[in-house]
Amino acid sequence: MRVSCIIFSVFLPNSVIASCLERLTHGYRLDNFTTEIISNIGVHTCIKECLLRKPHCQSINYNIQHFLCGLNSREDEDIELEGVPDYNSIFANVVTDSLQSLGKCKEVVCQPLHKCVTTQFTEVCISTACSNGTYGKDGQCLPCPAGQYNDGSKQWCSFCPPGRYNNKTGSSSCRRCPNGTYNTLHGQTTLDSCVPCSPGTYQSKSGQRKCLNCPWNSYQDQKGQASCKLCSNLSQCVNEERTECHTLPKHVKRMGYDGYNEGDKNKPQCKKACREKLDCVGFTVSPEDNSTCYTHTRFRLTQSTSTNFYEFPSGCHP
Repeated sequence: MRVSCIIFSVFLPNSVIASCLERLTHGYRLDNFTTEIISNIGVHTCIKECLLRKPHCQSINYNIQHFLCGLNSREDEDIELEGVPDYNSIFANVVTDSLQSLGKCKEVVCQPLHKCVTTQFTEVCISTACSNGTYGKDGQCLPCPAGQYNDGSKQWCSFCPPGRYNNKTGSSSCRRCPNGTYNTLHGQTTLDSCVPCSPGTYQSKSGQRKCLNCPWNSYQDQKGQASCKLCSNLSQCVNEERTECHTLPKHVKRMGYDGYNEGDKNKPQCKKACREKLDCVGFTVSPEDNSTCYTHTRFRLTQSTSTNFYEFPSGCHP
């Protein structure tokens, strides 16, 4: 079937013109030959744009949902056989050299976000811009579905991004997942899509796509939290998963040996140096100057009460 609109004379009666305009094929598009896409125009203006680009434009695909005009470099003899089914598309071969095929809209230039439509006696430009929370389809503005939104900056609804959701229709924005939660998917429709942060992680901001690991020397033993708990600088340490805070035993009758002299470090720095060594079982800070740091791979009992040895539990190592 040849779907064309061929006008041989500009003096044809309106009945012939109307018949020609009816040769638009709804529900199909031509793929792989579109050379240009024009936004926010009507189907009549789309045909006009194709005519202005002869012979480079031979047919159009028109998206009635997004008001997109696709200009094709070739026509199609039988679009229903060779084309791609698309509920939102109109296809038309444009093989005439006459603007008469555009009917009363042939001389009308509409502003962006408007399209030309014909009435019984004249032609008018109507707005294609739908209000916030809606989108245009089949000549009417419909509410955005749940999980989508339109803030008015475009003529279609967008899926809610990760970190957000929308449980209502007709929305101009999406709801943020609360602090302590996240989600990674687009188009979510319920608060249940916001996943609580696991123990050892946190999220202090709303509307996020992931949780963060607790910083060094802090932990979180509960899920769904917006912050982490701090361990003290010296007396405690956290495990690798950041879910527990261990107390470092201080032994007055125990001393470390077979270790390393780490140089001048205060107690928090010495503790950190021990943490970074997998074979470190504890550390000593010289009681004389409170700055010389020793990390140890073993320890033994002693009768001395002047040593200042801090045991480092294996669960605290990275």
